[in-house]
Amino acid sequence: MLVAEFAFPIYALGPSLQSAGTPQATPGFFLIFIVYLFVVSFALIWLFKRVKGQILYRLFEAAVILIATSFLFFLVIGSVVSPADYTYAALLSAALAVALVIAKNKKQSLRNTAAVLASMGVGLALGISGFQFAYAFMAIIALYDYIAVFVTKHMLALAKGALNLNLAFLIGSSEVEIMPKGYFKEKKGEMIGRLKKEGIYKDKIIRDYAREGRFPVVSQIMLGSGDLAVPLMVAVGAYVGFASTFFGDFVVVGAFAGLIATMVLLKKYMIGLPAIPPLFAFVNIALGIAYLAKGMSIVTALEFFAMGILVMGVLLFTLSRIGREGRSI
Repeated sequence: MLVAEFAFPIYALGPSLQSAGTPQATPGFFLIFIVYLFVVSFALIWLFKRVKGQILYRLFEAAVILIATSFLFFLVIGSVVSPADYTYAALLSAALAVALVIAKNKKQSLRNTAAVLASMGVGLALGISGFQFAYAFMAIIALYDYIAVFVTKHMLALAKGALNLNLAFLIGSSEVEIMPKGYFKEKKGEMIGRLKKEGIYKDKIIRDYAREGRFPVVSQIMLGSGDLAVPLMVAVGAYVGFASTFFGDFVVVGAFAGLIATMVLLKKYMIGLPAIPPLFAFVNIALGIAYLAKGMSIVTALEFFAMGILVMGVLLFTLSRIGREGRSI
């Protein structure tokens, strides 16, 4: 979910949405936030189509990385120094954040590193507001992610734009796989013609595979940095809300299970998927288990289970319908 981290500037700089430094988990706040997400998303898509230079995007990326990672670095450094040294800790944190931005722009392979660190900063910053806010926040993000991928479909355009510009809002990996002819719609001759046009048919290995009826395809998995930040936010919120790592640990396990489920669904349907809904579904199931393990409210545990099953059921129903209709998103 590419734009989840954009909530952080609202958290840090938007006093009208805060009370004593803590966002309020009210319907009004989340309604404003949903509108904010859609406005930012479509503004970015408009920019991707109209503005061809990279300076604007680099400045935007730098702002997000600076705000998020300086907060992260301050938490780490501040934990090992005395309060009297917090000013120096803040200056050092800002310097490290600036150094990260400079390093990422000089070496684009650091995109994943910058994205992960920024995600950690966003997750920690939003998670300190407590469990109720973080949980409601993730629920809203899950709904938005579903709509943005399956209904308006603008998330796919955002991902493509961010990937083309190598912005640190995506975390992913790519590799080349050799797939059999049945994987492709084109005929064998058409495939070989495309390889020749791309200039890779000269490679002896590629040529030998092509003669056998097997062709290279780029296998790519991408996660929005918000897909890491949002579960972390809930884990931190659980730690703050319950004053224990127990529930936070279960949130982490649930998010990991949701990530695995996402990968399985990606492999099966081979289409772009919203990652937050399955993460949210399994986080709910994990929280239900945690409530039962602690001997807490059975009713609340069942509510978590029901929410997890409902979200996963809606996602699977949508994917099965897409599969039956033989269409892509």
